[in-house]
Amino acid sequence: QVFSTMTLVMGIAPIIAPSVGGFVVIGMGWRAIFWVLAAFATLILVLVYFYLPESRGKDRSVSLKPKAVLTDFYSIIQNRAFIGFTIVAAMNTAGIFAFIANAPFVYMKLLGLDERTFGWVFGLNAASFVVGSQLNRWLLKYHSSETIALRGLLVQAVMGIGLVLVVAFQYLSLGSLMALVAVYTFCLGMIGANAMALAIRPFSKNVGSATALLGSFQMGAGAVASAACSYFDDGTAMPMVGVMAVVAFIGLAGLWFGANHIQPFDKNDEAVFAGDH
Repeated sequence: QVFSTMTLVMGIAPIIAPSVGGFVVIGMGWRAIFWVLAAFATLILVLVYFYLPESRGKDRSVSLKPKAVLTDFYSIIQNRAFIGFTIVAAMNTAGIFAFIANAPFVYMKLLGLDERTFGWVFGLNAASFVVGSQLNRWLLKYHSSETIALRGLLVQAVMGIGLVLVVAFQYLSLGSLMALVAVYTFCLGMIGANAMALAIRPFSKNVGSATALLGSFQMGAGAVASAACSYFDDGTAMPMVGVMAVVAFIGLAGLWFGANHIQPFDKNDEAVFAGDH
C-alpha cells in the first residue's frame, strides 16, 4: 500500500510531463522548457535544504565506500526472488517509457493531433495509470501482491497483443489507441507497486541498497526500451506497441521466476527465499 502511494507521486510525474511540456511550448515556446526545469530544480533544492531533516542518526555499520556498496549489491543479486520481481518492476517501467518516448510521434505525426489536443489525450492515458495505482491499495485488502501482479500482467499482455494487431492490420485510430493504452497503463499502475514490494521483501538490513539497485534496473530498462523503439523505427507505431507487448511477456516470465523462489515467512516474520546467500 505504501508503494502504491509512492507510485502515485513518482509514477505520475513522467506520465504528465509531456502534457505539461506541450502546454508550455504552446504558451511560451520551446526555450521556456529549460526555464521550467531550472525553476523545478531550484524549488527542490530549497525544499530539501530547509524542510527535509535527517530522520535517523549516523549508522556506522553502513559504508558508502565503492567496494562496500558493490559487495552489498553483489549479495543482493544472489537472491533469485529479488531478480525475478525486479524483472517485473523493470519491465513495468520499460512499458511506461516505451509509450512516453513514442506517444508524441504516434499521436501527433501519425494521428494528426496538435500540441494542445495531444496534451489532453496524453493526460487521459496518465489518469488511468493513477487510477490503477490507487485501486491497488484497495485490492491488497483482499488479494496478495503476487495475485494482483499476475492478473495485471495477463491483462497487460492481452492489451499489448491487441495493440500489435491493431497496428499490423492498419486499424489504428485515436479511439482504438486510447482505449487499449488506457487499459495497459491501468495495469502498469497496479503491477509496479506490487513488484517493488515483492522485490525488496526478503531484505531488512540491506533494504536501502536493494531499493537503490531496483531503481537502477528500472531506469535502465526504461532507457533500453526507449532506445529499442528508436532502433526499430520504421515510420509506424509498430516499434512502440511491439516493445510494449514484449515487455509484458518478459514481466510474466520474471513473475513466474520470482514466485518459484519464494518461501513462507519464518517465525521471525522475515521472508525467507530460496537461493538466498
